Amino acid sequence: MCAFLVDVLCMFSRGNNVQYVRRDRISFMGVPMNFQLAPTEDIGLQHVLENGLALIRGQSFESARRRQVLTNLIEIFTEAAEGSRALQPRNLIFAVEQRSAFVRFSVFYRYLSKRFGDEVPNRIRDTLEVLTAIRNGSGDNDLRRASAEALIKNLLDSLGTEKALTPLIAPATFQY
Repeated sequence: MCAFLVDVLCMFSRGNNVQYVRRDRISFMGVPMNFQLAPTEDIGLQHVLENGLALIRGQSFESARRRQVLTNLIEIFTEAAEGSRALQPRNLIFAVEQRSAFVRFSVFYRYLSKRFGDEVPNRIRDTLEVLTAIRNGSGDNDLRRASAEALIKNLLDSLGTEKALTPLIAPATFQY
C-alpha cells in the first residue's frame, strides 16, 4: 500500500497531462525526500526485536500479541536467511531478483559481522529455527535459545549505537 501511495505522490497533473516524476527527484522545500527508512530510524523493527528478545527470555505476552510478534520476527529472519543465499557461488544476480531479502541480509550482516564474522548466515538460520520452535510450542534447548538471544541483543545494541552516533539533520530555516 505504501509503495502505491508513493507512486501516486510521484504523479502530478498539468492540465490534461499526467506526468510521472522519479521518486529520487521529489523534494520538499529543497530537501530530497527519502521513502525508505534507515534501519536506525525503523522504530517498528526495533520494537519487534525488543519484543522478540523478551519472548526468548520467557516473558509472557497475551496470545494475540505473542503470535503477532513471532510472525513478524519469523518473517524478518526468513527474509534475512533467504538473502544470505547471495553469498553462495554462482549467484550473481540474486541481489537483483530478491532485492528485499538481500537488503534485509545486508542490514543484518552490517550490524552482526563484527561480532559473529562469517557465521552470520548460520546464526540467522539458527535463530529462525529457535523462533519457529517457540511459535510451535516445542521446547528448544537453552544453548540455542541463548544463542538466539545473543544475536538479537547484539543487533539491537548495534542499532542503538549507530542511532546515537548519527548526526542530526540541520534544521531548515524559514524566511517570512
